Amino acid sequence: MILTAIYQMIFTGEVWNPSDLYKVDLPEMLKEKQLSIAVKQATRFLEKQGLTVA
Repeated sequence: MILTAIYQMIFTGEVWNPSDLYKVDLPEMLKEKQLSIAVKQATRFLEKQGLTVA
């Protein structure tokens, strides 16, 4: 996917825009997996800070 994006940028002369990264359509299953990982990481972080997460 990265190589395709680089090729497209070179071919069209388009510059990279970091905000486009969030416009990528991901399969629902992958979105759920990423959300689950993010929640676990946030929970661990808060617990390391001494907070109780319910």
